[in-house]
Amino acid sequence: MGIINQINAAFIEHGAEFVIQVGDLVDKETDSPNGNSSNRMDTRAAAAQALYDAGIGFFPLRGNHEGSATAAAELPVLFPQTTGTGPQVGRATNFTSPSDLLAGLSYSFDYKNPRFVLLDQFTRPDNSNYLGSMNNNIVDQLDWIDAQLSSKGSDRHGFLFSHKNLMGANHIDMLFGSDPSTNPEAQDTYFESLFNNGVRYHFGGHDHNHTRSLVTSPNGEFLSTCTSPTRPKWSPATPPPQIEPSSRAGTRGRASVLRRHGRGSDRERRPTEACRPGWPRTAGLAETR
Repeated sequence: MGIINQINAAFIEHGAEFVIQVGDLVDKETDSPNGNSSNRMDTRAAAAQALYDAGIGFFPLRGNHEGSATAAAELPVLFPQTTGTGPQVGRATNFTSPSDLLAGLSYSFDYKNPRFVLLDQFTRPDNSNYLGSMNNNIVDQLDWIDAQLSSKGSDRHGFLFSHKNLMGANHIDMLFGSDPSTNPEAQDTYFESLFNNGVRYHFGGHDHNHTRSLVTSPNGEFLSTCTSPTRPKWSPATPPPQIEPSSRAGTRGRASVLRRHGRGSDRERRPTEACRPGWPRTAGLAETR
């Protein structure tokens, strides 16, 4: 918990109003063979107490390190604020989830002007996955996502969060499946919803590095994505082999287009400076392991 405590102290020092953690709340869901209890979900929940004591909210998502049905049942109990209940809701309002099954796992809330939508893509509390595969677990949430974004109003900001990225720089698995070619129709629906509702930022984790990029869909819609770093893994010194500069390099942005290689995806990502330090201190973003 030492690193978590240091991160909490930084949030407190800088006056964060709440924190969103984009998954991998623990390294292992249960005690490791050597009896190290610091990996347990309840230990991670206790580690948020310093934020609560300072009046700072904490709103977590699950990652692949706690992707089981057991963790799905535990998270809303350990963090009842994800359902809009309990003493740690703070000034967040208007909580909603796609269904009773996903209550407190995928959820949306308002804080001052913005609406924050957090997306859970892992095995559900009843040990089910949509259409039999975890790759599909965002597909049946698309109508709810669109409803949350369209109802926020055109004069308000909207931000999306997930553990896995729309298209990462390190891991090839992503929000809609095992690689960027998975569920292409659902991806297009998602992009269209974000674009039509004025959403320009999607935050993720999973990649173990900090990247800022534009992801462009086949019809030209795009949004900025920010991937938060995690300890102790960092980006390798050389790019992973599945990513290479595209021959269709665009003129927008500050670098050539990067494209997933050999996976049949028409979506592209390119580095950008869109997500830079210094944006309003309303929220802190953290992914720790």
